[in-house]
Amino acid sequence: MRKGTFFIFLLLLLGDATLVFAQISHGGQPMPLSITKSTDETLYVEMPHFDLKDQLHQDSLEAQGLKSGFRFAYKFITDYTPENSGIHFTTADGTRVWRLGIHSANAYSINLLFSKYELPKGASLFLYNANQTQVIGSFNYLNNSEKKLLPVRPIDGDRVIIEYQEPKDVAFHGVLQVGEVNHGYRDLRAYKEPQPSWNSFKCMNPLSFYQKQTTQYDNIARSVVLMIIDGGVLCTGSLINNTANDKRPYILMASHCLNDSFDVENPDYESVAGSIVFFFNYETPTTSTDFLGTEEMSMASSHFRAANKATDMALLELTETPPVYYRPYYSGWNAQDAGNAPYTGIHHPRGSVKRVNIADSIPTLQNFFTNIYGFNDNNFWYISKWLSGNTTAGSSGSPLFDANNRIIGALTGGNPEASCSHPIDDYYYALKQSWTISENTNKQLKHWLNPDKNNNILLCDGLDPYESNSCYRLSNIRNNGDIDSIEIATKSTDTKEYLFGTNSTNTSEYAECYKVNGDVRIYGSYIVCPYIYSLSEIKVEINVYDNVNGKPGNILHSELFNPAVLYRSTTDSTFQTMSKDLNKDTESFIPFSSEVYATNTFFIGYKIKTTKGALFTVYSLKKTRTTQNTSWVKYNDNWIEAAKYSPIGYATSLYIDPVIQYTIKTDSKSIVTPPNIYITLGSEKQTVQVFLPENPRQSRAYLISLDGKLIQAWTLNEQESTLRLKTVNPGVYIIRVSYNRKTYTQKIIL
Repeated sequence: MRKGTFFIFLLLLLGDATLVFAQISHGGQPMPLSITKSTDETLYVEMPHFDLKDQLHQDSLEAQGLKSGFRFAYKFITDYTPENSGIHFTTADGTRVWRLGIHSANAYSINLLFSKYELPKGASLFLYNANQTQVIGSFNYLNNSEKKLLPVRPIDGDRVIIEYQEPKDVAFHGVLQVGEVNHGYRDLRAYKEPQPSWNSFKCMNPLSFYQKQTTQYDNIARSVVLMIIDGGVLCTGSLINNTANDKRPYILMASHCLNDSFDVENPDYESVAGSIVFFFNYETPTTSTDFLGTEEMSMASSHFRAANKATDMALLELTETPPVYYRPYYSGWNAQDAGNAPYTGIHHPRGSVKRVNIADSIPTLQNFFTNIYGFNDNNFWYISKWLSGNTTAGSSGSPLFDANNRIIGALTGGNPEASCSHPIDDYYYALKQSWTISENTNKQLKHWLNPDKNNNILLCDGLDPYESNSCYRLSNIRNNGDIDSIEIATKSTDTKEYLFGTNSTNTSEYAECYKVNGDVRIYGSYIVCPYIYSLSEIKVEINVYDNVNGKPGNILHSELFNPAVLYRSTTDSTFQTMSKDLNKDTESFIPFSSEVYATNTFFIGYKIKTTKGALFTVYSLKKTRTTQNTSWVKYNDNWIEAAKYSPIGYATSLYIDPVIQYTIKTDSKSIVTPPNIYITLGSEKQTVQVFLPENPRQSRAYLISLDGKLIQAWTLNEQESTLRLKTVNPGVYIIRVSYNRKTYTQKIIL
């Protein structure tokens, strides 16, 4: 079996909060440590010693056995509650506070699982390190769930402090129990994105490498997620659609990722499913894997739906649909046969950014480890050799797609000697072999993926759960097609005088211009920047400006640049505060803590407010790579185009990519467009079909580029219209339909 758990820098990922119930945080700060006079002896509990050499030896044996149990942390089972541990005090306003410190000597990190978690409205929970420089929280009643669990990402170092605040007038006393303390015995931050000496990685091109050439993978790649299971196991999974198209967020994965490579005799699948953290859009912003991907889009906790040890199949369901700005996609599937070549594998090897494999020969059904693990005969699609790419630890559970972008299987394992020079022998369990293998619904796929018992559908197309009004990532650099021609712009090669950042030229505010066709909501922005020595030594604001005479004008919204800190809840629009390690070139996503709207032209940028030695800038397009300048510099209180600002003097773009959603305005209030019409792309991508609820009256349709340029327009004379498209460059476009005094928008990929 492909080992699902070799960690690189992975637990940086667990710096993310999760969207629903489990790990989404809700702002605020813990009380100063100085508020009490407690000593280490009264505050801290000590974790017992364990034999690290023996643990590493066990890990090596599992690796040799091709099991997916490669761990980074040693698990202590505990029972710490406010009733039996820690210290208590009450503040002047009657707030009751419980603090508990946990010390595990020589740990690189500590992560916790609250095995009991139920808080009243008004109460708050924080976790932080010994000097409060790393804070997670607050968690509150919105994190309550039917599982009564709260998995929390690691805190660096060998000490963590829990702080629970409960006002005096609450409906009930909170219930908390620390059921697991995980001692990180591997220095996860010491791992880096694969180096050339790692032979198994050299041929694994990232998703962005192929996106420069084709849009074929854009949708299905959005379905692939990275998973941290039970605080110590890494695998890959994928969102998968069902024939009801009811937007249920199922996750297809491998069962050996859930049961410690079958070492657990009677696994509690529901409990393990509740411990998983899922990461979306973890990708590199260039074709270079030197960049860390976005870590901010995550969810935690799921429900168990099905697993079958005999086929290695497993199916989970997220507790809620990922939010629209995650841009999720539910891949289609083929439970009938192998489909047609070429085949695509998309995965997160060793916790790294998303990679793509390609094979050009039709796989056959084969046996794999039948005698050792009891897998059924002819259960696996056999990929004899990859044309491009390879798999390794962490790829377990990743989907295999046919030429029609339908999943036909998920990765179980392969040849441990496979490498880039010899990319051979991978085995994906076949969906068709797990379809109706058991009468028990929790051991088969058909019950979940084809819920209509009166049909026998074996093929299903993919689904965008927000297809009526999706979000789009705007990017002047990506639209330019030159994501690899970026640089850290400086005054000269021997200086750290950043042209778009920290410098001595009295400039500290920079912006990027975006043009859209109509009204949009801006959910947040990607920022691609070089490493920052210490985020605590600088203060940077991300600003959205309106358009005044073609220049950045009034600030519509301001958000502190503190990546992996602000996470939007779909239930109450609140955000968390938490720090992130930026000691490597990184793409981060900064979600906005309130609704932000703009019309036609807006600017998004950053202002460096303070710096105590740390430097800050954003990547920009190299000189001569574009003739269309979109970047601006504020100098002496005046906004100047970068091409006309003498220290720069050339056209360029900043790598600042907002995520937007088209809206309409009614009674001066911006709202998301309802799905009253249907827009579909013809099979040959030469036509667009528009279906209206009734015969049109003065209706028009428009083809628009993502930068707001009108490409084509039509008058709609029929309830069902087929619109023939001009020949345009491949890419993402917008279809806007004006109908019955309303406007509808949808993305298409040509």
